[in-house]
Amino acid sequence: IKAENIEYPENNPVIKHREYVKISITDTGNGVQAGDIERIFDPYYTTKKTGTGLGLAIINSIIKNHDGYIFVNSEPGKGATFTFLLPGVKVVG
Repeated sequence: IKAENIEYPENNPVIKHREYVKISITDTGNGVQAGDIERIFDPYYTTKKTGTGLGLAIINSIIKNHDGYIFVNSEPGKGATFTFLLPGVKVVG
């Protein structure tokens, strides 16, 4: 798990220009298959026999409702890294 404060530049076509808290969580599991990457945040999509497919869909919804972003980077057999960005808050005091 890694966390840092970052600022995205104005010219990024996907992410709004502002300060964020960037949190990355990396595992060393089986990774996500290439064909599944684009669907893992869809409600009810699962690759597990006992899964409901709601976990990542709920996480995605919560992050988006807080003006954040979530991304996944994975290589099958080498684990996955989930990175999410949440708007930073300046504390004055």
